[in-house]
This record gives sequence, structure tokens and C-alpha cells, in this order.
Amino acid sequence: FFFYLWLMLSAPGALKYFARQMVCVAPSRYFCDQKPKEIKKKARKEKSIQSFSKFVETKNKHKDGYKEPLMGPYRCFGTNVGPSISLKDVYATLKKDYHITCFLDQAREFEVLHIQYQQKLTADSETVPALYGAIHGEKESQVYKILKSKDAFLFNEGTIVCWGMDTHEEESWVEQIKKFTPLPSATAIIEEMNVYRGHNTLIHSDNIILSAHSSPRLHQKEMLAYSFGIARSIVLETMEDEIGRGKDSVMKRVLAVPTIIKQGKLPSRKEWTKITGEQMELKCRLNLNSSLLDVPDLFWEDYDMGLLFQEMQENLEIAQRIETLNTRLDMIEQIISSVQSSLTDKYSHKLEVIIIVLIAIEVIFYLADKNTYWEKLRFGFEYPFFSHTGKE
Repeated sequence: FFFYLWLMLSAPGALKYFARQMVCVAPSRYFCDQKPKEIKKKARKEKSIQSFSKFVETKNKHKDGYKEPLMGPYRCFGTNVGPSISLKDVYATLKKDYHITCFLDQAREFEVLHIQYQQKLTADSETVPALYGAIHGEKESQVYKILKSKDAFLFNEGTIVCWGMDTHEEESWVEQIKKFTPLPSATAIIEEMNVYRGHNTLIHSDNIILSAHSSPRLHQKEMLAYSFGIARSIVLETMEDEIGRGKDSVMKRVLAVPTIIKQGKLPSRKEWTKITGEQMELKCRLNLNSSLLDVPDLFWEDYDMGLLFQEMQENLEIAQRIETLNTRLDMIEQIISSVQSSLTDKYSHKLEVIIIVLIAIEVIFYLADKNTYWEKLRFGFEYPFFSHTGKE
């Protein structure tokens, strides 16, 4: 890409035309050879169902050798509500009505809130169709069972993860928590998983199995560890949208530049400065944001929780996605640097022309001042009030 960009700016004739064509093709191949997010999620879900069915048939066995039936599926749902959530205000508002467990970070600030409550179920409300099928227009929707015990985990990064609820309860919680965020999200990013009760706690292909033999305290820790991974994936997907999927994303605006260059023009310095600032901001948020790169403080104290958290991160490919985003941002940075260099040369050329014109004007005035012809032309008129000597 950079070779063709240099060739386009310096080569003459047909070679310049060829270079313009390649400048448009090269970054498009690099950035745009990506499947839409909805298609990728649908393919991932189908692959998950097939893989999990095979896993249940072959490997889901008790340590004594017999197969232990799985109870479920239940629903695990995560989404973003805004850039952040005021957990202190949530706790102060809801503590009278719900049982809330607070998890603090090293600075003794609220990091996670676990809200738990019981709901009385009727015979007609034991199953509910999944939101996934309704959104994507599928003929058959996944049917989930509803748990009597409901759990919601709220994270200060602006995400909520619900366990064992139906879609109406999830929507109700999302709308309720949006009141505690400074700027509610316009676009919802959804992460869904199937949850089963079995012998051992593990995750396989977007399907979570929680041990039916765990104590309530251990069960809470298992859900918390997995919820941390889901929340991190949602935050990361928000950044993926900002970088490459949104309508006004940095990547799409950078990809529009080769088309402008193809016409023999360059983008404005003001627009390019904005793109540079956005790219720097995204790179700082991605690499300096502790919620994406660091292990949460809770998992340093509990090794088993840390293992479950790592399992969820590997399942959602957090590390690979961060690496991919960094690669894209590096490529965008190189394109920005190349175009910025051309803009600087263009600006320098304008300054040189202005300086040459000013020097030429100064020389003309100097010569005019020394030439007697110009002196006569300037002072050769008779004015009614002034003489040649300047006296009245």
C-alpha cells in the first residue's frame, strides 16, 4: 500500500493511474474482507450447538463412568447499557428491595454488584422462547427454562449479565439500569449463552455447565467468574464497533481516503487531525484500559475463580480479538502517517509559494523606489493644496 501511495504521488502518466487503482484496492482487501457481525454470530451459534451435542454424547460423564443428565438449558444474557454504571447509586436505590452482594477493587470502590432475588413460577412460565430467534427471523426459537432464583451482575464498565431470566425480565433490568448511566447506549451489543446444571463446572462452545453439587457461595463465584469474561467481551465488542463496524467508524473513514487520493486530491487537515485523535484515543483505551488487559483483583485471591475466568476468556477469544484490533490500529496509524506526510508537503509547498511571491513583491517595490521613472510617475501630479516640496 505504501509503495503504491508513494508511486501515485511521484510517478507520471499511466503509472500514476495504475498506482491510484492499487491504493484503493490494498487497504480494502486488508480491512473489508470481514464477515458481517450477525453472520459470524449465527455461524458461531450453529457450530456451538453441533460441538456441544457431540461433547454431551462422548465426554459428559461422571467420574464413576456413567452419564449424568444435564438440567436446562437456562439462559445467560449480557449487554451494554452505557459507558459506565454508578454502582453506588444502584446499591443505594435497590438495597431495600433486593439481596445485593458488593465486590470491591483495591481502591475499595464498587467493581461488581450481584443482585439476587426469588420469583414464584407458574406452570405456564417455565419455558420462554429465546430473543435470538426473534431477532434474526428464525422459524424456530431456542426454548429456555426459567430459574426460580434470578441473578444479575452489574459492572462499572457499563455492562449487565443476567442468569436464569426470561426476555421480559432482562429488558426490564436493562431499562432500569440505564437510569444510572450518564449516556445510555444507542446500540445494544448482546452476548447469549446456554446454561446447564451438571456434574462439573465447565464451558464448552458457548455452553456453560454449572455444577449442581456446588454450595450457594461457590455457585455465586462460578457465575461471577463467567460473568466477568462475558462483560469483558461486550466492552471489547463495543470498541470493535467504534473501530470498524459503525457508520462513522475510524476504519471506514480511513478507507474513504484512497478514493479521494485516486481523484488527485487530499483530505482536509482538519478532518485528518480528527481521525488521528480518534485513532490515538482508541489505542489508549484498548491498551491502557485495565478492565481489558488485567486480571481482576478478585481472582488473585481465588485461584479456582481465576481458572474459570480464563476459560471464558479463551472461549470468547479475548486475547486474539485484542491482537486483531491492535493490528488494525497499527495499519490505520501507518496510513495516517503516510497521508500526513503528503499533507505536510502540500502545506510546505504553499508556504514556499507564498514566500516567493512576497520576496518578488518586495523586489518590485525596491526597484520602483530606486527608479526615477517611477518617482516622476508617483510625484508628477499637481495637487491644489500641496506643492512638490510638500508646502502649502
